[in-house]
Amino acid sequence: MRIVSRVPGWTCLLLLATGLAASAVLQAATAAARAALTADELVAGQVRGFVPMVAFTPTADATAPLRQFSGRLELGAAVAADFQVRWNQPFNIPVDEQIRSLPAFDFEFLQDGAAVIPLQRGPVENPHASWEWVLEPGRAWNEPADQGYTRVAIPFALQERNANCVHNGVLSFVIGDGGTVSKVYYEIASETCAYFKFDSWGVLAARFTPAVPAHAGEVAANYRTELAARLPLRPLAELIDRQPGLLASGLALAAPRARIPPPLTGSCSTACTTPVPVPPAKATTHFATCWHCLPIPLRRPWLPRSA
Repeated sequence: MRIVSRVPGWTCLLLLATGLAASAVLQAATAAARAALTADELVAGQVRGFVPMVAFTPTADATAPLRQFSGRLELGAAVAADFQVRWNQPFNIPVDEQIRSLPAFDFEFLQDGAAVIPLQRGPVENPHASWEWVLEPGRAWNEPADQGYTRVAIPFALQERNANCVHNGVLSFVIGDGGTVSKVYYEIASETCAYFKFDSWGVLAARFTPAVPAHAGEVAANYRTELAARLPLRPLAELIDRQPGLLASGLALAAPRARIPPPLTGSCSTACTTPVPVPPAKATTHFATCWHCLPIPLRRPWLPRSA
């Protein structure tokens, strides 16, 4: 049984999206050694998901990228190799080939230092009946074990057409000389969607055409300005050092709750024999603190995440 952790996934996405200079690659949280998404696996397209989200981040011995990933990336169409529905209520969306497939992918990127910047950001309209791509800046770096390839990771999301549900994922691949590119592994393992939750992964054929995008200097300058304007991120623990009078107990930090498997059926008129440890402040006059009486968003922390 493999546990897919959602919190590290968000950490990886933030790290990928906020890097700029090559030195930032080395300052990010890293994996001690690469146990998944090796260069051999990506080149052969023989990746078996799901993989831990730390596999999308640099290893401890990573160095600045030796190649430039600037140009056009096209991905072949494919249906997910694995698509595990975690929640599909109350609409019971049909999980057919369409919902398990990705939209056509044909986008330009610019590399600036270690940052890999998509020229189109935000939701991109396309003919797919279910999903729209949302692309954000990622990273490039080299690892000694990658046989000279440069590794690229790009965070993305699938946004439901005509809705606000967003399913978050990462692309991972390696590039070689002359525009050669491996297969592309993708994994989706988190979302902001109350009624449809799933985990998905797959391997896609890719074609990369190196080129310097139009207005490259402007794109790079705008992204640097964007990063400079962001509020700095600090570990929450630093608040205690910066504010000696602050009580950590007042920050609403709590140990991870046990994943209690309470009943999934019943109505709110049914006697609650398996109470869920939800703070009273989260209960409302319409929902009791019982599993089958909780709003869907409050049920989420107890759903098992295993494959």
